Formats: sequence, structure tokens, C-alpha cells
Amino acid sequence: MSSRPAKRRRVVFTIGAPSEADSPSSQRNVPSSSAFSVRHVQRPVHVQSLTTLCARVFVTYFPHFSTEKNSWQPRREWTAVSQWLDALPDSSIPMLFGMLRASCPVLLSHELVTSHFLRGPSVVLSSDLGGPQPVNKYTLLAAAKLSALVELRLLGFDKILDKGFATIVSGMPTLEVLYLGGCTKVGIKTVEALVQSCPVLKVLNLNYTSVTPASIGPLLLARHEQLAVLKVAGMTTWTDAAFSKLLALLSNHRDFSLPALHTLKLRQSSLSDGTLNTFLPMCPNLRKLDLSFTNVCHLQPTTIANLAGLEKLALTSTRVLPNNLVQLVSATPNLVTLTVGALGGGQGQASAIGNTSSMTMTDSTLSALTQILVNCHELRAVNLVGNTKLKVSLPDFVRLVGRRLKRLNLASISGLKSSDLAGLAPEDLSELPSGLEVLILNGTSVDDDAAPFIARCPGLETLEVAGTKLSNNGLFSIIDGCPLLSNLDVTRCRGVPVAARRRLFEVWDEQRDT
Repeated sequence: MSSRPAKRRRVVFTIGAPSEADSPSSQRNVPSSSAFSVRHVQRPVHVQSLTTLCARVFVTYFPHFSTEKNSWQPRREWTAVSQWLDALPDSSIPMLFGMLRASCPVLLSHELVTSHFLRGPSVVLSSDLGGPQPVNKYTLLAAAKLSALVELRLLGFDKILDKGFATIVSGMPTLEVLYLGGCTKVGIKTVEALVQSCPVLKVLNLNYTSVTPASIGPLLLARHEQLAVLKVAGMTTWTDAAFSKLLALLSNHRDFSLPALHTLKLRQSSLSDGTLNTFLPMCPNLRKLDLSFTNVCHLQPTTIANLAGLEKLALTSTRVLPNNLVQLVSATPNLVTLTVGALGGGQGQASAIGNTSSMTMTDSTLSALTQILVNCHELRAVNLVGNTKLKVSLPDFVRLVGRRLKRLNLASISGLKSSDLAGLAPEDLSELPSGLEVLILNGTSVDDDAAPFIARCPGLETLEVAGTKLSNNGLFSIIDGCPLLSNLDVTRCRGVPVAARRRLFEVWDEQRDT
């Protein structure tokens, strides 16, 4: 019997949504056809401090002190080395521990960390440390005993209960910076402990926790004069109805405001215009605002006027109205970073992202933004990823704005052509070359015709062209013209042989010598 072939499902990628590929473990066995080609670039000589040089040597040879590659089993030599490690001043430990976390996280077991690295004013721990002997709640409780801790970052501890975190922070009267990103069970008990025990708290990251708007109210009231950073991304339960309880609490205090707050992250919440137009005016000195993947559509003139000092604005996958966006950007002349990807996508919904007609960033909107951004002299990064309606406005944007940036993301703009990048090259000898350091063109239709323009960016360090029509010839000319280029993503580039994609710099070097 012949069976009916299964219908192929169309895969639609959601911009900004988390995926399995985001996990560090997924990067270890990435196939050669899907990875960065990387090379070491010799930069102008910069004399490192003796402390840094010694730390690098220690980190390089640290794995040799373990009898096992993937778990901490100390050799005999470690006893003498550990004594020298204990003799280091506390101020050196955070830097050394940070380098070890990046180099060999599986070796940083609970026993090793508690014995040697819970020192100094700053402690950073993540749930992926230690391999088969992972850091755990007992490691965190040991950190809580540090009497003069100023900064504590706990990342991804999703199995520790709320009361456990409350116990940890209860003994930290000097704590100024607290990151609890991904500690999903953090809730009202932890916030209550912060109110009672952390009088000098200034920076708070509660991304992807279980804190509710109402439960954070007492903390805002208690620390309103000093709280500088508040990040509550990934709070899908933060709806307008839930947030109304917080607003009701704050309204009981006349003229309530957060004058010290300069960074606010509400990314991936379900808040909309009514809530945002009420709360944002309470934050008169914001410099960084992330409303990506929220339900924002229209910010009132009074709200916009309150955001005049913004340096970073992120509105990716929102339904913010084009005219409102132009008004907002025109009112923020000090912008350094602007992220307006996939406008119209509406909280990153797959159905919207895959539907070009739902996008609201049009050529007329980008043209209006270009005229405004020309006068934003501090602007260094713009992200337009996924705005699929853009076409004829792109050349002027690249020429007038894009070439002045440090970072430019034009990924997944189907209307982008190679000729649109001509503005990256100087128009005459009197014009300075482009200052671009990062250029992202993934999922566009650019080909080798774009190579001469990209090659005129001598400071380029990272180039991502996954899924484009660039071939070896074009890429080699880019490498020739960009001596600092060290990261190159050619995933799914059919013009580049699969075997060469991960080692493209080596192939270029080999062909240059023949």
C-alpha cells in the first residue's frame, strides 16, 4: 500500500522569540555548515596589566589541575595552588572567577566555588556551573554570608523556591545590585525581603520571574528615590488589569515618581497604551526604555515629552503607529540606540511575522525617520530587522544614517538589494570611511555586487550574511578590504562550499598565498 506523503509544515520564525538554539549547550556541536567563521586579528599593541596577564595564564592552565575533563577532580598539585589562590586579595577574585566561568564552567563545582571564589564585593553564579557537581542552593546560601556584598547576580536558578531567595537576600544590607534573571520562582517573599533588608538597593533585574505588579509596589515606594534600574522582561502575566493594582497603590501617594530610574525594561509584557501612558510619566529621567513585544500602539504627547532624554529605545514587534513613532524619535535627539524591528508584528506572533501585509514600517515612515536621525549625532546602533515593506527608502537611509553607525541590522528585509548598500562607500576622497563595526544582513537577497561597498568599511569586525547570495569571490574581497573582520556568518550561503563555511578565513588565506 502506498501512503499519502505527509504535508510539509511551513516554518515561520518569530523574531526575538527564545529557541533551543539560545542555550549554550546547543552551540557545542553545531555543524560546520551553520557556524561563524572566526579568526584572531592582530590589533594595535595594548599593554595589559600584570594582574590580567597572570589571570589569563592561570585560566589557560586551570583545566590541568583536574583529573577529569568534564568534572572537578583536583590533582595533588592543586593543594599548593589553592593556597596561593587564597592569598590573592578579594578585589582580584571577581575578575578571575569571571574568566573561569567563560572558559571552563563545568569545572566550577559547588565545593570549588564555595572554597575559593565566594569573596569580594561581587558574586555571579549561574545554574550551568559545575557540570555533574553543580552549584546549588547551598552555594547561594554560602554567598549570603558575605557581609559586605555589593553586587549579586544569580542566573537561571529555576528550581529554588521563593522562600529560599528571600532567605538569601535577607542578610545583605550593603547590596546595591541584584540580578535574578531566569529564577522563575522568585516572588512576593523575595520582594518583601528586599524591602526589609536591602536599604541601598539601586539596580534590580527580575526578568522571567514570578513577581507580580502588585507585589513590587512596596519596593517602589520604599526605594523610589534611589532605584536606578528596573528590568522585568518576560512577564506575560503583567496585564493591564494586574498592573492597575500597582497604579492604584502608587496613586495613594501624592506626586509619586521614580526620579533616579534611568533604565526600564518591560519587554514581553502584555501592557498597553492606557497603562504605559500612566506609568511612564512617573519616570521623568529615563535614558533606556525597552517596550519590545508589548501591546503599545500610541504614546500620548505628554508621555513623549517626558521621554526627551532617551538614549536607547526598543520597540521591536509592537504595533506602535508610524506617526507616533516619528513623533517619539523626533523628541529624543540624544538617541544612541534605536531598535524598531518587525513593526506591526504584535508581540512577535508567528502569524504576523510571516505576513508581510501586517508590517507597518513603510518607506514613507523610514524616510521621515532618516531625516530625523541625520541630526541625532550620538546615534550608534539601529535595528530594522524584519520590516519587510521597506524598499525604495533603504538607499538614502544607508547613505545618510547607516554609514555613520557602529552597528546596523537590516536582516530579513526582503526588499534590500545589493545596490542599496552603495552608501556605505565614501562619495569622494574628502569623506571619511564608514565607521561600521557590526553589519547584519541575514535573510536578504544581497549578492556579490554588495561586496565592493561592504569592503569600504575598514573598521568592520562582524559580518552576518546567512542565507544570502554571497559567494567566495565576494566574501574574499570583503576580507581583503576589512582587516579587522574577525567574525563571519555564512550559514546557508549556497555560493560557499559547506566544508569552507566554518574555516572561510583559512581558505581565503590559503588562496591568497597560492
